[in-house]
Amino acid sequence: MIQPIAIYFMKGYWYCRAYDMCKKGYRVFRCDRITAAEVTEIPPLEDLNEITIQNAHSLWNPSENAVRFKCLIDRKGEELFQQEHYPSMKLVHGKENMSIVGTYEPNELDFIIKYLSSFGMSMKIIEPDILKESLKQYYVNLLNGI
Repeated sequence: MIQPIAIYFMKGYWYCRAYDMCKKGYRVFRCDRITAAEVTEIPPLEDLNEITIQNAHSLWNPSENAVRFKCLIDRKGEELFQQEHYPSMKLVHGKENMSIVGTYEPNELDFIIKYLSSFGMSMKIIEPDILKESLKQYYVNLLNGI
């Protein structure tokens, strides 16, 4: 269950910034991925009233615990990135290669792994090592039906 804070447009997509009551943290949802919504009788959280649309964009800033990552991608990876990416990441064109650089919060490791796995052979994780190992384990679990 989430409590929406702001809805806005950025880089070609509409996003909903919300407080996730189950995970007890802020999250961002792409509006085109939301499949259902309902109004409940649960009263809004009091301390969220301070967050307004004017400062909602500051919530995109990574926390001090955010993990930086870098992945090399090919042309197909670039196309995939253009189709789906998040404000915490960007495409960097180098002299000889392209890469995705960004950050993710430690509690978003499963999310970033699922996102990066969608690139298949079009992407190679450069850093951090935990992201490489987690992606390997994701594929092992996938192959083993876990």
